[in-house]
Amino acid sequence: MIKQLSVFVENKRGALVETTSILAQKHINIRAMALADTTKYGVLRMIVDDLPAAQVALQASGFLTKETAVVAVMMPDRSGALYDVVQCLARIGEELEYLYAFNRGSQNSAYVVLRVQDVAKSEQALAAAGYTLFSEKDLANL
Repeated sequence: MIKQLSVFVENKRGALVETTSILAQKHINIRAMALADTTKYGVLRMIVDDLPAAQVALQASGFLTKETAVVAVMMPDRSGALYDVVQCLARIGEELEYLYAFNRGSQNSAYVVLRVQDVAKSEQALAAAGYTLFSEKDLANL
């Protein structure tokens, strides 16, 4: 299990610049990120190398933040690999709320961050299926 930082940002020009500037000034590295938007607001979901410092910096600048437990999994970088991961969760009846993925380019692996209802159950099923689960420390060392 890893902790994800969600930041609620107004859907306006410059919001992403402001958010990332705050983190850059505090030397906080964004390891993975996804942005979802609605008409008025967006949700910036991130895995960062120093979540407590990121929360303090963003909250001090008026941003609403939330910490969420998510699952990070390494999978083969090949066609159908994401299907295999999602199918593994479907077999145990786990609902997937959202996901985002990234890869490092030089390896034959990709990484997917999954928001599920039952983190422990999902991690157990994925580990039993042979997937490598990542901790925050593992992601920081990528």
